[in-house]
Amino acid sequence: MHRHVRDLELAESRGFYFDAKKAWAAIEFGRCCNLFEGEWAGKPIQLRPEQKFIVWSLVGWRQKSDGLRRFRQAQIECARKWGKSSFAAYLACLFLFFDDPIEHGAQLYIAATKQDQAKIVWNAALKMIQQSPALRKLAKITESRLLIELPKYDSSLRPIASDSKTVDGFNPHVVIKDEEHAWREMHRGLADTLASGFGARSQPITITITTYGDDDSLIWIENHDYSVRCLESVIDGNIINDSWFAFICALDYQDKDSQPVECFGCKGQHCPWCAGAGVLPIDDPYDEKVWRKANPGIGSGKGFTPKIERMREAAQIASQRADKESEFFQKNLNIRVAAKNKIITPEVWARSSGVLSDLTGVKGYGGIDLGRANDFASVAMVFPFHEVDDDNQPFIRYEAITKTWTVEDRLPEMSKPFIEKWIRDGHLIEHRGNAVDFMMIEDAIMEWHRDYVIGDWAYDRTYSHQLAQRLTAEGVEMFVFGQSHKFYTEPINEFLKILGQFRTVNGEKVPLFKHDGNPCTAWQAGNLIVDRNNRGESMPDKSNSNNKIDTMVALLMAFSECLYHQDSEEWKFSSGSLAL
Repeated sequence: MHRHVRDLELAESRGFYFDAKKAWAAIEFGRCCNLFEGEWAGKPIQLRPEQKFIVWSLVGWRQKSDGLRRFRQAQIECARKWGKSSFAAYLACLFLFFDDPIEHGAQLYIAATKQDQAKIVWNAALKMIQQSPALRKLAKITESRLLIELPKYDSSLRPIASDSKTVDGFNPHVVIKDEEHAWREMHRGLADTLASGFGARSQPITITITTYGDDDSLIWIENHDYSVRCLESVIDGNIINDSWFAFICALDYQDKDSQPVECFGCKGQHCPWCAGAGVLPIDDPYDEKVWRKANPGIGSGKGFTPKIERMREAAQIASQRADKESEFFQKNLNIRVAAKNKIITPEVWARSSGVLSDLTGVKGYGGIDLGRANDFASVAMVFPFHEVDDDNQPFIRYEAITKTWTVEDRLPEMSKPFIEKWIRDGHLIEHRGNAVDFMMIEDAIMEWHRDYVIGDWAYDRTYSHQLAQRLTAEGVEMFVFGQSHKFYTEPINEFLKILGQFRTVNGEKVPLFKHDGNPCTAWQAGNLIVDRNNRGESMPDKSNSNNKIDTMVALLMAFSECLYHQDSEEWKFSSGSLAL
């Protein structure tokens, strides 16, 4: 807004003017665009004030030389549930049916990393057109080809993605990039191709509508940082790009290790940004009074989205569960987060420590994680118990036992005093030489089979294939556990839900997950970092070879097998515990 007000005073000298009539006409076009779901289904889209401002700016600002639109790039960043898909669909319809001047032969694209994602906004535009008698008369729709055409001007709107067969030869007039935070380096080719096709158009524009990304969202980071520079340059008067529009909603947030941000263009005691402090104030992510900075649509009652009640629920969960805080910060508050985060604090892990129950007769499931030479190797078993708490509510709790091996000739980085102590105390088993003897691991697994009731074992085919073959010959059931986000996401999410949580049984607090307090396992739990892909799926990250997590990987695989089998008909209640 500050940029717009200043440009009304100064932009004419740089070759621009503002046409309020065209801006109002574009906003009024919303009367032709009917919504198709929720409380406003069948009614014209109701643009909120900030959305009107975006349209007002994109359409109203013009070049004095030819009267065409000023902006060629628009970066719009708002938090989850702002209504991005509906607003993007409205913009697609606006530039297809009501651009000024109209572009003959215009090609409009909804671009995303995947065709299914691009189709979300395209389908929203399709339904918006189908709900509108005026637009429906003008459009030709071929759903089988994902094509919306405006025959009168030979124009079209279609979705496109990096997994499309080809994007070469395209001549876009408007590109709406959806969820740019999910665009990775592998998608740069699509971004560059779409941008390079604008040469023949008189007033092309790329409109990016996205939430914040993480440290791996390189394409988004580049455009976001440049957008911030464009906005900040207005404050000091050193304009760097007059054709780049940015509307960024986010909290002013820094983690505890960051340095305070100096107020950019500070105006002293009466500075509107820092009130004379010289540094920008930092927002508390759990203070609901600042949430509207990330999403102006937040409120209570009809027309607001997201509802303030849903935000409070998400904030409560994030404050109680460390694994949910990053997601809440990124998606709900537009705070940039790390792509890889440690997910288990020492305090939470310690709360789950205790003396294990008698596991005789309780069916458990195993996980095996073997490594290269000079590496660790681990096996884990997880035993599920069915219980009923003092409120007569059934629940499942789990107990785990683990074993971890290392080698005598390990790397210098793994010859730490605390590791040597764990070996002396029996918490870590040391093999001679520079490679773990897998025959000894096989013997340990078979010994467990003599002492416990064990279902199948999950294993990584890469390093455990031969061991799995030998165990299968011994009558042990084995399951190949794929080392991918798809396999790990559910066990990680479910494990973090129960870790450090308790139920009351017979007046005593019972942990939903219990381990025996092995310090080597505790160290690896603290090392556990997850890598999250652009679909929100997670898996353990082993990229740091010094921070071992082998035991936690084995434990997660065993826990996954528990989840898979926990609805099996062979389970039954026996004295409050699940047994065969």
